[in-house]
Amino acid sequence: MGTGDQMASLDAFNQPLGLKAAPTLELLATPDYRTILDRLPSAVYTTDTEGTLTYFNPAAAELAGREPRLGTDKWCVSWKLHHPDGRPMPLSDCPMATALREQRPVRGVEIIAERPNGERVPVLPFPTPFYDGAGRFAGAINLLVDLSRLKAAERQVERHASEQAALYRFTDRLYRATSDEDVYAAALDAIVDALGCDRASVLMFDARGVLRFVGSRGLSETYCRAVDGHSPWRPTDTDPAPIFIDDILASTQSEALKQAVTAEGISALAFIPLVSDGRVVGKFMTYHDKTHHFSEAERALAVTIARQLGFAVAKRRTETELRNSLERLKLATEAGKVGLWDWDIPGDRILWTDSLYGLHGIDKGEFTQTFADWVGMVHPESRGTVLGAIDRALKDDAPYDVEVRTAGRDGRDTWLYTNAVVLRDGERPVRMVGAAVDITSRKQAEQQRDLLVAELSHRVKNTLATVVSIARQSFGKTATIETARKSFEGRLRALAQTHTRLAEANWGGVPLATLVADELTPYRVEDGSNLSVEGPAISFTAKQAVVLGMALHELATNAAKYGALTTKAGRVAVHWGDAKGGPFTIEWRESGGPPVVAPQHSGFGRLLLERALAADLRGAVALDFRPEGLVCRITLPLESTEGAQPGR
Repeated sequence: MGTGDQMASLDAFNQPLGLKAAPTLELLATPDYRTILDRLPSAVYTTDTEGTLTYFNPAAAELAGREPRLGTDKWCVSWKLHHPDGRPMPLSDCPMATALREQRPVRGVEIIAERPNGERVPVLPFPTPFYDGAGRFAGAINLLVDLSRLKAAERQVERHASEQAALYRFTDRLYRATSDEDVYAAALDAIVDALGCDRASVLMFDARGVLRFVGSRGLSETYCRAVDGHSPWRPTDTDPAPIFIDDILASTQSEALKQAVTAEGISALAFIPLVSDGRVVGKFMTYHDKTHHFSEAERALAVTIARQLGFAVAKRRTETELRNSLERLKLATEAGKVGLWDWDIPGDRILWTDSLYGLHGIDKGEFTQTFADWVGMVHPESRGTVLGAIDRALKDDAPYDVEVRTAGRDGRDTWLYTNAVVLRDGERPVRMVGAAVDITSRKQAEQQRDLLVAELSHRVKNTLATVVSIARQSFGKTATIETARKSFEGRLRALAQTHTRLAEANWGGVPLATLVADELTPYRVEDGSNLSVEGPAISFTAKQAVVLGMALHELATNAAKYGALTTKAGRVAVHWGDAKGGPFTIEWRESGGPPVVAPQHSGFGRLLLERALAADLRGAVALDFRPEGLVCRITLPLESTEGAQPGR
């Protein structure tokens, strides 16, 4: 290797250090260069040609968790090394040893450094040979980059993705559930998968108001019997709050409960209420074998699972009630207490009770009482089913038991449940007698249920896609992991905040004033003089609200970091409205902050403003970086606000 090649390889090493020139042996020995290395926050050390340690900076000692020994330790400052999969790595096989042995830089080899106290730190080394002024091989220098925060951030992103996937699977299973047992099994899987607990259970109030186990994972029968019936709530309680216990022994729970819990090997647990129609109907429990701190993310996720489970329980109860009602209606038809009909088959004459005229939406004079006239009232979608069922009943004596959609002459469609029997003269059918019940409300409820479940599944998919996009943008171009993490968490909070508002409004829309207040209230001074918010009352649909909420979050965050909200004299004014016949406009205006300089590059916030609004709302964004303060004008064409409604 020539001297030029040697210096080029050192230049490649210098990039992580931010140095502009390749260090030689003489340069590394200078006091100024040593001072720079000593103050560098990243671990740096050097060795001679045999790998013996000749220098290390304080950051290297801190990373190693020990005081390396100059002139004695070889190849590495760490006590022990491991491969990423946990296998021990001899120090003589470490990347620094390879760089010295082969006199070349080693890149892209991740290792695990173990401290004397047992802690393990993921590290990316950059060992690079260096040479003296005459070009002779003189040793090597190594930079160790601590990957702990990067790995933690990666795990956090993976965890969020795993949680959203678990929620999607839970929603899908709830949609397919055909029994209460299916619902509880899906809930237990979601609780364990999404919350990462060791054990779980679901309990529901019975008819006497006693809380009973309906499903569990990993619990003994002894424990279930010991705590059966225990509940912090009553069936009449409204808006119950979840209870999280990090350490059962340090809690204020009764001694009897503490004894039962600890005997089961449980140290931490949570009580999450299940609510239907505003009242508590049960709870689910999570258990940890060791003491456990329940993070805010875990708490929010537990409440989300509880809401979906509560919705599923209410849906199942509604379906059960509908089935019971239908059975009662069948009994009523058999007893002749609802609309009856009698078809004289040879004479082709149908007699009705008066109630059936109303069910079909016609007056008595509008029905000729013939079979063909009645078939004409059946909706085309049901006609084939009805005729097939009648044919089987007449030929094979099969039960006539169908749901019929009628096309009423009063302009409305009605669903009828009807059953009948065929009377015969020998083998010849002569009469068909039956009864009909209006089941329109039940059919509408089923359609609404299917729409709600489909919409929920769609929203979970969209939310997962949004989270993945936010993670990609937050961690893709940000300078430091800590900055990326804060940006990621802030954007997730803004997304969650908008979703909370939508849930509070039954996904019916969120007022623009609420979206603005959610983002600016944290920065409001006591007298409110630094904020001005004004505009007519208007609410936006779910899709519009999510995009606008994220856009307002980016503007508020930018103002708090760099703009008007960084100074006492700073002021933010948000006004909106529409000119007669013109587009709807939202204006964000900052003043009183530090002088504004237009950025050289477009970050995530600017891309969100300029691209997402254009793509999702067909809007336009004008960013004016005036020296006295940023002005952002969001213009939405009238057709983009058609889904928006005047505020309530």
